[in-house]
Amino acid sequence: MSAARLPPRHATSLAPIAPIGVAALMLVAMGGTEVTAILSGLAACAAIVAAVERRHVATITAAALAMGLGPIGLLVAPIALGIAVATRRAALLPIAAAVAITTWRVLGDWTAGEAVPTLFSLVGYRPQLFALVSAIAIAFSAWLSASVSDRHASEPAMLRLAAIAVIGGAVIVPMPVTALMLPILLVTSWRPAVTLPPRAANDDRLVRSTIRLAA
Repeated sequence: MSAARLPPRHATSLAPIAPIGVAALMLVAMGGTEVTAILSGLAACAAIVAAVERRHVATITAAALAMGLGPIGLLVAPIALGIAVATRRAALLPIAAAVAITTWRVLGDWTAGEAVPTLFSLVGYRPQLFALVSAIAIAFSAWLSASVSDRHASEPAMLRLAAIAVIGGAVIVPMPVTALMLPILLVTSWRPAVTLPPRAANDDRLVRSTIRLAA
């Protein structure tokens, strides 16, 4: 009879929350930066962490707040959408939209600040590119939502998708530099957990080794 198996062991993986918090405080201390932009970056970080850790309602909530706080929310919105559809929580999407709109109405228009040049920046010089850039943005968002909806995706896979969402989305949509720094710091510094092989429940190799050494 084969030996019983215990569940796979997982190494502890903690999101680099401390560096993100320190970076946010430094941006505030430096001055000249809209606090709303920093808050939108923190909300995007919260959505990414919740998505990787499979906290679905928290993902949708944080993404909604990020959408209301600034354009950085556009980067995590496809992640929240894919998770909502995959986990049958699509009923939460109208509530999330109401949260985003309410946040936007209370805090005012998005703070653009100093933005990174993107594909949509080219539209200002070449208006005829609007349809092409819009199609790229829609296709990228659809692919990202479909990829995130895979319920069997591992933590490293979800983290890679989050990195693609942040970096790829920032290439398409103009983002405030200060808001974009925080999610980029998160996805580049977070090391996912390593799954260790399963261990037999009656594994007594250590005991046998100890007996041999004692002999």
